[in-house]
Formats: sequence, C-alpha cells, structure tokens
Amino acid sequence: MSEGGILMGNFLSKRKQDDPPVEEVRSHQVKIMLNDKEISLLDDVRGRLNRAEVMRYLLMDKMPAPVPALNTLAWTELSRASANLNQLTHHLNAGGAFEVEQVKVMLERFRAALIGATK
Repeated sequence: MSEGGILMGNFLSKRKQDDPPVEEVRSHQVKIMLNDKEISLLDDVRGRLNRAEVMRYLLMDKMPAPVPALNTLAWTELSRASANLNQLTHHLNAGGAFEVEQVKVMLERFRAALIGATK
C-alpha cells in the first residue's frame, strides 16, 4: 500500500462516528479579495453567520432564511425566563429554602411568558 493509502487509512481509523463522510470534509481553501462595497454587501446578507458559511450557502444556493426580528426578541425573552427558572431549580436542588407561594407565582409568570400572556 502506498504511503498516501496508509495515511488515509490512519485518517479513516481516527474518524469519529459523528464526523461527516470523507467526501464532505472540506480540504480546499479559497481566498478572495473584496472591495469595501462587496464586503459591506456580504456583511449585510450574513446576519449572525460567518463570512465563509455565507459564501458556501450562496454557492450551493441554500442560504437559510433570516430570522425575523420578532422571533429574535421572543428567543431572547425566553432565554432570560429559562435562565431564571434554571437558577430557581438549582437553588431548590441545593437544599435552599423557599416559600411555596413564591415559587407558584414565579412558575405562573414563566408559563405566561411562554404562551405570550401578560400578568
């Protein structure tokens, strides 16, 4: 077996089960030069994605749909509420003292935040 085959054999034997198939592994790098206008357009399109991801998506014509601002706001609020719930759970699991009525009120507020109701 050639040296390249041995290396490839070693490479394959070290691969993890969740690694992408060998034919999907990115091994080629392309460098491009953009002017100020082009980089500005790329940055406008990319949102939270990095530039390389955007270039790959555009090349494959698989650009993901942008997340509407309303969804981003809802996600932020839900993240805050779940962090608060997580802190409460940690406190209770650590043997912290609590009042049942206070926990009930907090859980009602959390539920209301999840379903979009206001209290």
